[in-house]
Amino acid sequence: GPTPASLGLFVLGLGLLAAHLASRSRGGLLSLGGGLTGLVLLLSLGPGRRQKRVRPRLTSGLLAVVAVFAFGLLAIPAGTRGHLATLLRGGHDASGTYRQGVARDTLRLALAHPLLGSGVGAYADAFPRLKQAHGEVRTTHAESDVLEFLAEGGVIGLGLACWLGAAVWAGLRDRLLNGHDPAKKGLALAAAAACLTLGIHSLLDFNLRLPANALVFASLLGLTAAPRSQPRVWVFSVPGDSWDSGFH
Repeated sequence: GPTPASLGLFVLGLGLLAAHLASRSRGGLLSLGGGLTGLVLLLSLGPGRRQKRVRPRLTSGLLAVVAVFAFGLLAIPAGTRGHLATLLRGGHDASGTYRQGVARDTLRLALAHPLLGSGVGAYADAFPRLKQAHGEVRTTHAESDVLEFLAEGGVIGLGLACWLGAAVWAGLRDRLLNGHDPAKKGLALAAAAACLTLGIHSLLDFNLRLPANALVFASLLGLTAAPRSQPRVWVFSVPGDSWDSGFH
């Protein structure tokens, strides 16, 4: 049930969401919707004895998502709402045209080095020779973390990213199905939804190229995949000493 602390955090979340929508970021709007919807869907994961409660939980969760977005859109100016509404028209403005051109040229760069890529961190140097659109603009990052990583890391890098994603999902699933601590399960769910939100935004922007965002993302991945039990600790003793040296 709701507590004063949870209600306070919920109100804080509403304020943060309204502030984010006020930034006029259409990619942010899309990623917030995907992250909140993903959180609701993750709530359906649980022990078999609780499956009969899944449908009411999903219904109430989706209604909550609608209510949260309604609040956020009502809290921002009408001009900002109009700008966010252009998301429904697709990328036909100057920003959308630029992003589409960079995406096409980034795919050409990825195809030029399909296996190993052009090297992590080398996008700004490797991209100009294959750039065909918007030559008057110096492009240092693709307008998509996913495409930039594909161009820099190639198929091998993409495979490593998929392996990491599978490991995180396995840890989260084990926590939700077999964990017994509601607080830790709730924290893992929230972290997973936050990772999904950042992941969706990474399809449309290079937010993970910002060190602060990347650090937050790495921390959230750790919270999502944290083991249910304490990891085994190995202690090595040094013979002949009057005290034991422990290396963990």
